[in-house]
Amino acid sequence: MPIWPNQWQFCLRLFFFHRGFWCLLLPLFVTSLKATNQDSLRQLMERVDGDPAVAEAAQLEWMRKAIRFHPDSLLLVAEDLAVRYEGRRDTNFWARSLSLIGQTRYFLTQFEEAEPYLVRAIQLHLSTGDTLEAGGSSAILGDLYRAMGRFEDGQKVLLWTCRLVRDQPQKKVLAMAEFGLGNIYYNVGKFAASIKSYRNSYQHNREIGDSLGASKALSGIANCEASRQNNRSSLEYSRQSLALMKPVGTSAELAYQYFSLGDIFEVIGQLDSSRYYYLKCLEYAEASNIETYIIWGHFGLVEHYIFTRQLASARRHLDSVRTIAQMNQDYMVQKQVIDLDLKIAEAAEDYETAYQLRNQQIDMEDSLLDKEKAKAIEELTIRFDTELKEAENAALKSENALILQRQNTTLMVSITVVALLLLVLVVFFSLFQRMRNLNQQLMEANGEKDALMGIVAHDLKSPLRKVGALIGAMQGAELLGSSHHLFVEKIEKAISQGENLIGELESIVDLERKEAKELVPVQLDKVVGQVAESFAPVAQKKSTRIHTHCETLPGPVATYRDSLDRILGNLLSNAIKFSPPASQVDIYVAATPTHAQAKIVDKGPGIPEDELPKLFRKFSRLSPRPTAGESSTGLGLYIVQLLVEQVNGTIVVNSVLGEGTEFILEFPLLQAHQTVG
Repeated sequence: MPIWPNQWQFCLRLFFFHRGFWCLLLPLFVTSLKATNQDSLRQLMERVDGDPAVAEAAQLEWMRKAIRFHPDSLLLVAEDLAVRYEGRRDTNFWARSLSLIGQTRYFLTQFEEAEPYLVRAIQLHLSTGDTLEAGGSSAILGDLYRAMGRFEDGQKVLLWTCRLVRDQPQKKVLAMAEFGLGNIYYNVGKFAASIKSYRNSYQHNREIGDSLGASKALSGIANCEASRQNNRSSLEYSRQSLALMKPVGTSAELAYQYFSLGDIFEVIGQLDSSRYYYLKCLEYAEASNIETYIIWGHFGLVEHYIFTRQLASARRHLDSVRTIAQMNQDYMVQKQVIDLDLKIAEAAEDYETAYQLRNQQIDMEDSLLDKEKAKAIEELTIRFDTELKEAENAALKSENALILQRQNTTLMVSITVVALLLLVLVVFFSLFQRMRNLNQQLMEANGEKDALMGIVAHDLKSPLRKVGALIGAMQGAELLGSSHHLFVEKIEKAISQGENLIGELESIVDLERKEAKELVPVQLDKVVGQVAESFAPVAQKKSTRIHTHCETLPGPVATYRDSLDRILGNLLSNAIKFSPPASQVDIYVAATPTHAQAKIVDKGPGIPEDELPKLFRKFSRLSPRPTAGESSTGLGLYIVQLLVEQVNGTIVVNSVLGEGTEFILEFPLLQAHQTVG
């Protein structure tokens, strides 16, 4: 069902105008309000002559009634007053006149034209601190957005209006805003929220004695209940609404109310009552001479007579609507006429006519679609041409200014660029000097570090050798008893570890210098066999087996002398250290077309995934420990990586925690035509 239009809200704005406004409007409306009692008005004016306050109240009352009947006349006067008040810089009455224009255009369904007037009126009222006037205009604006289908904007405006006027003693604006919210919630299908807002509006209208507003709020609740298929409840609210509206409603308003009741009675199956209310709707609609409600009344009766199989009566009422539709060219009415014609034909089992009407429906829909397309194309073309002309005019107007501005900008940019270039050059030169100094300092520090490590390594050898010599001398002189052998072994072991550490430090110093050395061809599979054989005694102490799996390689690899021995020795030593007793270490040698590959696989504890990035760092200690308490300096894998990189090789490690680790070495093969030096 349709929502009541908020035309009654327009009346509120007329209570706040200057006395001079009424003097201008009163003669116009006294002659135009034929529906009112002019003699009563004249008597009232004579009775209050000399009392300006009472006269103004009487004028406001008649104006309020005039708005509902003669918005066109009111619009002309309001536009003239807006110009006058703007010229006088009377913000208060200028805002009221703008609000009156906006409300009148809203009443005339000129929604897009009404919006800027209402927005400007709200701004002016707020600038003067008149929140009640601002709220009245914004309540109309919110319902205007609803009528335009902008439900989200309307909801925001109306909620803001409620907050603005909630504490005002005058509840009329709050009732308007709540009613507008009810309409919006109804349109978007939020019926519970809609009923709540309608109830609030009803309560406020009852408090201020506005029976018409209360009636429309009840009608809104009835529509919500009907949409929720609570037809009995909808019927009760509609009856209450009609009871309140009868003393104060216009013929058009009563026509709508009777139509709503007829629709409800038809839904619940009380056809006699439905027919009665449709006839009452038609009676009041014809009295008000509003085509929309006349059409509704006829349509309601046509539907009723089709349902009751009184097809002759249905055709008679439909013919009345057909005449109106042909006069005003209303597409929706014409379409509804054809739809009802089709229902009548189907009810009469006149299928040939029904077929023809169905074709008319299709043709009408196609025609409408073509018109909408043509209209849309025309609007787009007009909009494009307008925007293009505006852009051309703006470009022509700003061309001279742009040329001058471009010249000034070019000069300023040139100066700025030169200054920036000079600044950048100074900064880069300063950074270059600083980086060169830092690089020199780093090179000196690195040299000092290498020299220091060499000195430390060299100076540490002498004490260790002396300790070893003393131990040997004491043993040769038989100064040590049998109980001292354990300590002697530990001392010798410590000396051996110290010498190993010194040797690794010297190797690191030598390798980090990255001095060019002579490369020699070496057969990888032979070196693997030799290294495995040399470590067999070490592995035997832990009952560990070393198995080699060597393929015949197509050629040698280029490396430094003894580099492969050290690389494979370090990796094999680690594999033995971290393998459990009685396990096996496998060494695989294979070849690809371009590389020789060696893979050393152990069955040790494996390396946690988060510790793998630290594997090749100096002095790196990981959580896995040697299985027989062997020592580890944390330098072996770092040395291996340096050696591998210096001969253009690669090393990759794969490890599974609890299962073991494999190191994969790859070195480029020397082809037959290649030489080393």
